Amino acid sequence: MIRTLLRTLACCACALAGLLAWSQTVPTEPAPAPAYAIRTDRSGAQINWLTGKLEAVGVGYIRDRSKMSARQARTTAMTIMNREARRVLLTLRVDAGATLGDLAKDAQTLRALDSLLTNLTVIDEKSAAGVIALVGVLPLYGEQGVTYFGAKGLSTAKAVEVKPAELTLLPTIPRGHTPQRFEGPYTGIIINADGMVLTPCLFPRVLRYDGKELWGAVLPQPISPVAVVNGPARYAANLDAAIASKIAGDRPLILEAVGVGQGCYPAVNLDDVFLVLNEHKYKSLLSNLPVIFTLGKTQ
Repeated sequence: MIRTLLRTLACCACALAGLLAWSQTVPTEPAPAPAYAIRTDRSGAQINWLTGKLEAVGVGYIRDRSKMSARQARTTAMTIMNREARRVLLTLRVDAGATLGDLAKDAQTLRALDSLLTNLTVIDEKSAAGVIALVGVLPLYGEQGVTYFGAKGLSTAKAVEVKPAELTLLPTIPRGHTPQRFEGPYTGIIINADGMVLTPCLFPRVLRYDGKELWGAVLPQPISPVAVVNGPARYAANLDAAIASKIAGDRPLILEAVGVGQGCYPAVNLDDVFLVLNEHKYKSLLSNLPVIFTLGKTQ
């Protein structure tokens, strides 16, 4: 009986050793990427145009091992996170000629701006070596975002016409329609500005090659459901990312940018302008469906 017990224990030991060896050879899954891009080792805030969110970090220091010190550090981190978010929110570019800070000139507007910060949500908390870091995000778009408030800060609600001195075009403007990857009916529009230097803003516009406005995100009130969900326009890192995001649906119409006006507004070529203006369905896309801008090189 003792021998049987010993043999059983030996078998179990061999099986356990094999299991441990197998577990060491199986590749581990990489850790999922965080839902933010901002550094967490210091306080600060930034606009992440690719996700359509303002990201903020607040850092607090734990002075001793008491629970009271930890609570105070977290409160400090929360206060700093909100302060940094407010600071960057004031610099948010509404369009080429205005920021939210230009709008916040009286106590009532400042209170309305501060009320937006109640939607700043903590999505991550890190604690190490006596430091607590809180990461919060505030959506730029959507019912809890800054879209409604930002519309009040537009430098002009009229169509713009950019002067030649404020319009940077490619040395040679290509002719012919932009080659399309998808067939209609189209579900959205992507303005491919990969080769441009484009500054993101909350309410961008699309220009013709001559600087006249082709499309502007000046939305009537109440803002349409599409605009509430997607924003007046969204941004992607490049054309492939814009297509993969599916924000413009499964069959986006792609227009190539041939220039940039006032740093924020991409311009498209003559033939693409005719494509958009001559057929009602494309005008409908510009007015009612999501528009995505690729950032390429950003300022």
